[in-house]
Amino acid sequence: MTRRPWAIVGACLVLVAFALVRTAWMSDDAYITLRTVDNFVNGFGLRWNIAERVQSFTHPAWLLLITPFYAITHEAFYTVLALQIVLTLVTVALICRVLARSIAEAGLAIAALVASKAFIDFSTGGLENPLTHLLLVLLILEPRVFRPGAAGGKEADSLTRTGILTSLILLCRLDLGLLIGPMLAARLLPLSRRRVATFAVGMMPFLVWELFSLIYYGMLVPNTALAKLPAGVPVSALARQGVRYFGATFLFDPMTPILIAAGLIALRMYGGSSGRRVAVGVALYLVYLVAIGGDFMVGRFLTPALVMVVAGGLATWPEMRATRIQWAIAGAIMVGGLLNPAGPLRTGRDFSPTDSSEALRWGVVDERRVYYRDLGLLRVVRGDSDPARHSAAAFAVAARQIRSVIEANSVGIAGYYAGPTLHIIDRNALSDPLLSRLPPEPDWRIGHFLRQVPAGYFDSCLKNQNLIENPSIGDLYAAVRVVTRDPLFSLERLRAIWRLHMHRE
Repeated sequence: MTRRPWAIVGACLVLVAFALVRTAWMSDDAYITLRTVDNFVNGFGLRWNIAERVQSFTHPAWLLLITPFYAITHEAFYTVLALQIVLTLVTVALICRVLARSIAEAGLAIAALVASKAFIDFSTGGLENPLTHLLLVLLILEPRVFRPGAAGGKEADSLTRTGILTSLILLCRLDLGLLIGPMLAARLLPLSRRRVATFAVGMMPFLVWELFSLIYYGMLVPNTALAKLPAGVPVSALARQGVRYFGATFLFDPMTPILIAAGLIALRMYGGSSGRRVAVGVALYLVYLVAIGGDFMVGRFLTPALVMVVAGGLATWPEMRATRIQWAIAGAIMVGGLLNPAGPLRTGRDFSPTDSSEALRWGVVDERRVYYRDLGLLRVVRGDSDPARHSAAAFAVAARQIRSVIEANSVGIAGYYAGPTLHIIDRNALSDPLLSRLPPEPDWRIGHFLRQVPAGYFDSCLKNQNLIENPSIGDLYAAVRVVTRDPLFSLERLRAIWRLHMHRE
């Protein structure tokens, strides 16, 4: 592998870069994080509405990585897309140059990644996926994860590195712990106080963030967790939606679930005990996705599973000498990817918005198709569109001239371009600390659990006092106000934090 010419790796990177630039786009959800980044860079703290300390993002590691680059450029669109493309190319280079043991294996891995609409779509889009992909590959590359006897420094150093990577993965998304859990459990065996303590040293970034989150936000989990997994929604209803999520993914992006399923079978049959641990982690993660209802973006949550089966397979399968078979499989995968009319190699500047009936049927949409016309890289570069001219951006700019508080359903682009002075009540509750604790309306769509704004809440935000008419909701809001607005270490705030954790409304 190390003797393979860099020209081969370069050719793989060119193919991936071509697919990335051709499809690069930004999602509305990315701008939710970017509003917090903008407020932080401009001195308002890690807040979405500057009056409240609320964690409206699920991925602290991604936010903190974006922040220094944004502080330099003060520009969101090109800065984030450039960073995501670089992260993806580094990930692919590691897979081809380090994990793959032959040109055929590298070709097989590249075919799987490029044929996956989900992988290419969410290697841009402004979300945490590219950082997650890189961290998962680095975890697999940690020699002692799969080869305890291999050279890689002292065992303590290896455990510390594993802990650091685990921390960063969890800071991308907490639920990724299921994906890597079986692999980590095996790594920590046999358990001893010294080994656990050494691993815990590496886990310090995660522990420090959790402590900061509890002190600053008054919560150990993001506000988005309350908003997207609300009380009162039956688990059975979420599970049915989770099944529909996989059905929609197979309809819009068949290669991704096919590749994951094939990878799981191969890991089980040829990966040995290490490969089986990867497969168990992926299987647990997929079951979890069903249980939470999946997501409204086709394929977004499946890309970590795909990267794990590809990278984990290369790390655990015995080297195959039948290169012709490998190239034949790679060719079949590429053909399968090309057969998808919405695949990354077949869509260009004319990639058009989806029909609204798609969302009504599945509760799931091809998110890149929805936003590419307005937020596609090639369209912006060529002057066909401009994020600042998006209708949501125009609405927010106009609203802040005449109002200080508004209600909105889609708050990403609107929130970013509204600037810090406009307080936005997010009816989906991703950034709202009161609504996230209230039950959603019955006609919810996954990822969009709309709440009814209580009588008096708008005026409460406008006048900065508790004017809610319903007594029980008013009492809840009183505690929320104390947690999100009072001095960090006041005794009353500590009591309110305890109440909100012990008595979720």
